[in-house]
Amino acid sequence: MSSPAAFTKLSRRVTRVMGLNPGPMTLEGTNTYLVGSGHRRCLVDTAEGLPQYLEVLKAALAASPTSDAKPEIASIVLTHWHRDHVGGVPHVKEAFPNAVLYKVPSMCAAAQHEEALATNNGLISLVDPMTSLPKCSSTQRPFLTVDDESTLEFVLTPGHTDDHVTLKLVEENALFTGDCILGAGSSVFACYAEYMASLETLKELQPSLLYPGHGPVVEDAMGRIMEQIAHRGKREEQILSALKALSAASSNGGGSATIVEIVGIVYRDVPQHLHPAAAYNVLHNMKKLLRDGKCFVASSDEEAATKLLRAMGDYDGGEGTTEDVNVVTNIVRHLKWGAVQHARPSL
Repeated sequence: MSSPAAFTKLSRRVTRVMGLNPGPMTLEGTNTYLVGSGHRRCLVDTAEGLPQYLEVLKAALAASPTSDAKPEIASIVLTHWHRDHVGGVPHVKEAFPNAVLYKVPSMCAAAQHEEALATNNGLISLVDPMTSLPKCSSTQRPFLTVDDESTLEFVLTPGHTDDHVTLKLVEENALFTGDCILGAGSSVFACYAEYMASLETLKELQPSLLYPGHGPVVEDAMGRIMEQIAHRGKREEQILSALKALSAASSNGGGSATIVEIVGIVYRDVPQHLHPAAAYNVLHNMKKLLRDGKCFVASSDEEAATKLLRAMGDYDGGEGTTEDVNVVTNIVRHLKWGAVQHARPSL
């Protein structure tokens, strides 16, 4: 598959600007989007901050002039706190200092990632769209009027992160899905329950088109959403099935397994370099199964059990401090899990 152009006009109102950061987790790179057809444009996400990105962004603006004035970025919306979406904020704000920066607050964003939103003059001012913008009378969701032909409605879609937001381009019935739904493959999530609820929210919106944070534009929007809902449900069944098989493999049928061993079965057809990300998802599935009474912690190691409890929150900070990463790594590699043969009460 050929790499996408540095910037591409996708519709009258939308131009995709590539973040120029391809990789195993970012696919062809982070998709950022210029929204609007008039003088004032909104930028959805800013990629990770590579210097050449700003050059491409300016070229994309210059390639879509208006009759009255040169287009400029009047607002920036960040779908969530991950660095490959917010890292470019300082460069963009330096070039467009009057742009208003909208972002839902996060209670879990790692301190080192927050540095992406800092300049030599201190933190860039962030505006919470959920409290500062007017609300649509029919949906009661906040909305941003980019210009006379472009309106963005803010839809909370936590799960991938606690602050994740999806934007509905009302005039196209299209969604900027950030990392909630990708254009190819499947996303990682930090809270299984909220992620699944967010997929249901997207389904209820009945969109015609998806503009994802990574991967190609999705023209069969509802098909893609339903595919991801079914995929996550199937993965949970596969994880529990693998755990039961590994447990039954012992001489007395009461064995146990690590998440690494479960990943080796469930994701055996997935490239090895993606297994760490898969293990992160399996961990969150296991926490749900534990709460549902379908599995149990087979280790008597007090330290490991304590670390598990620290990771039992909806958002465990696995992408946060070094200590948090070490906690998650220890659980994934060493903590033993067993399958419940007879239903236990849910936690």
